[in-house]
Amino acid sequence: MKLLVNLVFVFLFLFGFCLCYGDFKISHNTVRSNSQKKLLLTFDDGPNAVTSPKLLDIFRKYDISVVFFVVGVNLKGDEWDCGAHLRSVVHEGHWLGAHTYSHVHLNQETDLEKQIVSMETMFEESTGIRSYIFRPPYGELNTNNRNFISKRGYLDLRWSQDPKDYTLKDTSEVDRLADKIYTMGMRGGVMLCHEKKTTPAALEIAIPRLIKSGVQFAKLEEYLNDKQLLHFIQSYHCDDNTNPFLYNSLCDRLKKESYLRDPNNQIEDKEQNNNQVKKDQGSEASLLEKKDLEKISESLSSLNSEFEDLKSEITINQKTLKEVQETLEKSKMGILKEKEINRLESQKNSIFIVSIVFLLILSIILSIKIFMSRSPNNKLI
Repeated sequence: MKLLVNLVFVFLFLFGFCLCYGDFKISHNTVRSNSQKKLLLTFDDGPNAVTSPKLLDIFRKYDISVVFFVVGVNLKGDEWDCGAHLRSVVHEGHWLGAHTYSHVHLNQETDLEKQIVSMETMFEESTGIRSYIFRPPYGELNTNNRNFISKRGYLDLRWSQDPKDYTLKDTSEVDRLADKIYTMGMRGGVMLCHEKKTTPAALEIAIPRLIKSGVQFAKLEEYLNDKQLLHFIQSYHCDDNTNPFLYNSLCDRLKKESYLRDPNNQIEDKEQNNNQVKKDQGSEASLLEKKDLEKISESLSSLNSEFEDLKSEITINQKTLKEVQETLEKSKMGILKEKEINRLESQKNSIFIVSIVFLLILSIILSIKIFMSRSPNNKLI
C-alpha cells in the first residue's frame, strides 16, 4: 500500500512538471513563457510568395506581433522580392529568426557552421543586420550544437503548443485546424505554426475567437528575462544609435520593456554587478584551485617517494629470496650427494663381505681336498 502511494505521488509530480514546462526547452539562453494567458505566435519554414503576404495582412488587421523563422534557401528565387518582404516584416513590428540555411537535421549535420553563417549572410544582405533568435529544425539540438549557437549570440526559442498545421494538406480541414489553434491558444505560451496554405485561413477563424475569450497576444520582448532583454538591446545596437533605421521600432519596444521593468534603468548595472561577482567568484575559485593543486602536487610527491622506497625494499627482498633459493639448491645438492656416497659405501661393504665369504668357502674346500689327498684311506682300490 505504501509503495502504491509513493508511485501515485511520483506520477502527480511528473504530470505537474510536464504541465508547467511542456515541450518548451529552458536554459540560460532559451526564451521561455512568462504567462499562461498570453500567447506568442511563431512561424517556421518561410517565407514564400503565397502565404507570407496573407499572414502579414492578418497580423496587421489584429495588431499582433509574431516571430518568423526564416530558411535561407527560401530567400532565393526571382518570383518575388524576398529582401523587400523581410524588411516589411521588421518594419511592421515582427521579429525575424534563423531556421538554418536548408532546414537540415542539425544533429546529423557535419557542417553546422556553414548552415548558420550562410543564413546570417542572407539576413544581412536583406535587412542590414543579422538575427539573434534561433530555432533548430525539428527541435533537434544536441549539447555541442547548442554551445555553438549560444557562442554566436543566439537565443534558442522553442514552443509549448503545436497544432501540427504542417500535417493538413487539404483546405477542407481548415475548420479542424482552427479548432486546434483555438484550444491550444487558450492555454497560452508559445505556439508553433508553419507557413502552409491552410494556416492563414485557420488563423482568420481562430484569432477572433481567442481575442473574444480574453487571450492576449504577446510580443517576444515580454517573454525575455532581464539578461536576454539586455542581450537584445546590445546585439541590435539600440543604445549606441548605430542600429539600422529599420530596427528603430523594435529597439523602442525593447527599451520600453526595460523601462517598465525597471524605471531607474538598473538592469544593465545589475547585469554588470552580476558579471563582476561571477568574475570575483571565478578569481577566488582559481586561487582555491591553485592551492588545491599545490596540495595535490605535494601529496603526489610524497606518494612518489614512498613508492620509490617500496620499490627499493621489493628489490632487496627479491635479492634475499634469490640467495635463499640458491642456498636451498645447494643444500638439496649436498643431501643428494651424501645419499649417493652412503649408497656407494653400502654397496662396497656388501661386495667386500661377499668376497670374504667366498674366499672362506673356497679355502675350506681346498683344505678338504688337500686333506683327502693325503689320507691313505682315500686311495683307490
